[in-house]
Amino acid sequence: MTTTSSASTNELEQRLAFLKSHNQTLENEQNHLNIFKQQIDQEIEKVIKNNSSYCYLTLDDIDKFEVIMAAQQEALVVVNAPYDTDIEVHQVRNTTPTKKKSNNTTTKCLIRVPESSTKPLRLISLKHKDSDHNNH
Repeated sequence: MTTTSSASTNELEQRLAFLKSHNQTLENEQNHLNIFKQQIDQEIEKVIKNNSSYCYLTLDDIDKFEVIMAAQQEALVVVNAPYDTDIEVHQVRNTTPTKKKSNNTTTKCLIRVPESSTKPLRLISLKHKDSDHNNH
C-alpha cells in the first residue's frame, strides 16, 4: 500500500468515525426532544381536561365569526377534533374555467386524526348567505 492510499484510507476512517459520533449526537437530541414533546403534550391534555367546561364556542361566537368571514367573503369551518389532530389548509388555483367570475381558487382542508384516538371528529361548515343571516 502506498502512503497516499494509506493516508486517504486513514482520512476516510476518521471521517466515518466523526459521522458516526455526530449521528449518535443527533439521535440523542431527537430522543430528548421527543421526551420533551411528550411532556408538553401531557401538560396540554391535562390543562384541557381540567378546563373542559371552558373549552367551547357559543352560537354567539360562531355568529360573530360568520359576520367577519362574510365581510371577507370567506367560509368558516369549526372543527371539534381530538387533541393531536393535524389540520392543513391549502389554497389551490383552479385551471379549469368556471361560469362564475371569481378568483378561481379552491380551499382544501386535510384532517388527520391520530390512529389511537377514540374521540369523534365533528365539522361544521358555515358560509354566510345574506338571506339566511338574519334568521340566526
